[in-house]
Amino acid sequence: TVSSRVKAATPQTLCAQVHGPSEPVVLTVTLVLESSSNTLLEETVEEDFYRCITFQPPVVPRSTVASVNVTVQGESGTLSKKAKVLIEPATFIHIIQTDKPIYKPGQTVKFRITSLDDPNTNRIAQWLDNTIDGGILDLSHPIIPEAAQGSYVITATTEQGEQVQHSFDIKEYGLFHFLHVYPTVFDFMSEFKTDKSGCTSQTVDLSEFFLNKSGYHDSFQVEAELQEFGTGVTLKGSARTSFTNDIRTVTFEDEPASYKPGIAFEGKVNMNYTFKR
Repeated sequence: TVSSRVKAATPQTLCAQVHGPSEPVVLTVTLVLESSSNTLLEETVEEDFYRCITFQPPVVPRSTVASVNVTVQGESGTLSKKAKVLIEPATFIHIIQTDKPIYKPGQTVKFRITSLDDPNTNRIAQWLDNTIDGGILDLSHPIIPEAAQGSYVITATTEQGEQVQHSFDIKEYGLFHFLHVYPTVFDFMSEFKTDKSGCTSQTVDLSEFFLNKSGYHDSFQVEAELQEFGTGVTLKGSARTSFTNDIRTVTFEDEPASYKPGIAFEGKVNMNYTFKR
């Protein structure tokens, strides 16, 4: 048995069974295409036999009908069976990755994997018939200082017509944008590295902020200076976050509007944690 539809260049399973042979026989299973054939299994069988094997259908440029031929040959005769199999071309996942999402005019865009269009969809560069070594193709394109600001698109197309796109921006970026400031805070006057996503965190002991005394603001200012490795570009930004000494609060919900002594009181007690409910 084998699936009637298989994917090229990917592992597939084929199972063969011979039940109660009356004499020693030779079992042969062959995958036959129009221009080639491949023996998947050849075994001498003398008793009940069952085995599953893994094989990879050959690479095909388009959907191709092949056949799996099974032959059981003994001294008294030969039995043959043929089953059709549709081999579909393998689907490759292509990914385009730039070394960063935003560039300034005059910088060089380094990217992997291949035409390059400007914000007006004008083709400004292309790379034809490039061979990928080890699955990765490294390319680059210098940006002129007068380049139009906006979104640029990198497009890669395979021989099979598969297409993948990736965009990046060119602009004169200025202040670093803080999207979120979480209760875990940045320590003052500390230096640290960001991860690949450009994020980092630092914890501060809030006991020094007199949470249980009045006359103080329950918030503090966060100021950061970010320097890009390799280019030396420095960006500055600031944000404000608040804090509280209310660890948890308790509220009553769905309670009756009125009640009398001796009658059961029914309702819900909801406990809210400041940072976790």
